Amino acid sequence: MSGDERGGLTVARLSRSFGGLQVLRDVSFRLNPGQVVGLIGPNGAGKSTLINCVTGALTPDGGDIWLNGAWATGRSPDALCRSGLSRTFQHARLLEELTVLDNVLVGAHVRGRVGLVSAALRLPSHRREEIRLHECAMHALDLVGCGHLADTPAHALTTGQQRLVSVARVLASDPRFVLLDEPAAGLDDTETGALADALRQVAAGDVGLLIIEHHLELIMELCDEVLVLAGGGVVASGPPAVVRSHPAVVDAYLGTPA
Repeated sequence: MSGDERGGLTVARLSRSFGGLQVLRDVSFRLNPGQVVGLIGPNGAGKSTLINCVTGALTPDGGDIWLNGAWATGRSPDALCRSGLSRTFQHARLLEELTVLDNVLVGAHVRGRVGLVSAALRLPSHRREEIRLHECAMHALDLVGCGHLADTPAHALTTGQQRLVSVARVLASDPRFVLLDEPAAGLDDTETGALADALRQVAAGDVGLLIIEHHLELIMELCDEVLVLAGGGVVASGPPAVVRSHPAVVDAYLGTPA
């Protein structure tokens, strides 16, 4: 795997230990713009640790991360976000006292284009930027089917709505790559369908998506490629139809049929 390939997210031989326990072992993959990759595996396989290392929340013990051809290992989450790499979390982490729209605007402002002087002086460029960010936030909410909730306080949302709004907040930051940690957890069938439609549209806009999910049918339906982690290492990878029938997947994740 070549780290100098442009326009992608490349992870090469990533490792991470906690004390004497090795949680990740030489994990490698590449995420291209517009590609949807699923990451599955049993609990404790290292999936969340992998996302935390790639997005800067943890520093890997070994291996390399490249973002759009630039070495990104050990960079801070804020720096990676400004470079176009964003993530969601297993918990929505919304600001409950704010409206849905204001929560999503927090994400939109991450990639704002005006400086502090323009904002402080309320220059015309600042006003134009505020209009643009408002449009970005509403577009992200509409994508996930939550545009009608824009003025609703975040504390009044259902668990499923909170999760969809958290996805919209990340999308409003205009990312090039998004890592989603169990985005469908707690969603009903209608909300899961809205999420799937939104992610298809996002990927069609040349955004690469890496999705950790226990909802196996969603992964098989959405993804171009699936990685399977077990014991901290990749035990299978490939197109969904191939991975579903791989012996390692049946043993380590799906279970052997009775």
